[in-house]
Parts: sequence; C-alpha cells; structure tokens
Amino acid sequence: MRLYFFIQHQIMKVFFVCLIAFAFCFQLSCMKINLTERHAFIPEQAWKYSFVPEFQFDITDTIHAHKIFIVVKHLNDYDYQNLWLNVGVLAPQDTIHSNRVNVILSTNERGWLGSGFANIYERRFEWHRLRFTKMGKHTFRVQQIMRDNPLPHIISVGIRIEK
Repeated sequence: MRLYFFIQHQIMKVFFVCLIAFAFCFQLSCMKINLTERHAFIPEQAWKYSFVPEFQFDITDTIHAHKIFIVVKHLNDYDYQNLWLNVGVLAPQDTIHSNRVNVILSTNERGWLGSGFANIYERRFEWHRLRFTKMGKHTFRVQQIMRDNPLPHIISVGIRIEK
C-alpha cells in the first residue's frame, strides 16, 4: 500500500512539473514582439538617386534600447555584393543626422545573405542599437549612393525597429 501512495505521489509531481512547463511555454509563445517595419517599393526595380524613401515611426519608448535594421529586397541579378546607402534620421524638433552605411548583401564564401525564394532575396542588416532620446515622430530617409544611376534589380528598401 505504501508503494502505491509513493508511485501516485511521484506521478503527481511529474504532472505538476509538466503543467508548469506547459504554462511557461504558453506564456512565451504569447509574448508580443515589439517591432515596426515599413517598406518602399523601388519604381521599375531601378533605384534612382532622386528617389529617397522616407519612413515615419511614432516613438513612445525612450527608456529601452531599440535595434534598427535596414531591409533590402533585391533580385538574384543584382551586380554587386554590397549596397552603399546614406541613411538619415530626423527626430522631433531636431536636425537630420546622416550616416553612410555599407549593407553587405553577399560574400564569396556564402553567396547571398539573408533569406531567398526563387530569384528574390531579402537581407535584414542590423544598422544600429540606440535609445531614442525624444518621443514623437522620427523620420528615416534612405538614399542609394552607388555609382550606378539608376541602380537596377533592387525591389524595395525598408526600416525595421525592434525593441
């Protein structure tokens, strides 16, 4: 009889451990990932110098750091391994701050980086980790500064912000 109660007790312990593990996994699966992503399609898949997409984000969190990604979709026919961009950020009541960014799209060893399907590839390039100091609308401007004008085989460009 004692063995019977011992086995039942062990089964109950295992049951409660499994129940707690299930609840923990369920909680993780329901967590919201705080991200925002905006894209601009490149007219005729040929990016001209004069086409400078702007992306506005309403920033409300000035406490936590954010990851800023540049998202580029291109065709397999793209001629280069990288993409030089001039990325500017305009905070509320501030001047624009610009940086030159070299987005690596492929390497000799690995080929195209990012994810691809058929002849289309998407590369998410982590540009910065920053904590915004002002709340409100922030505007990002992305301009291609490669030698080719227009730059062929670029489908879209975008900005992704993750908390």
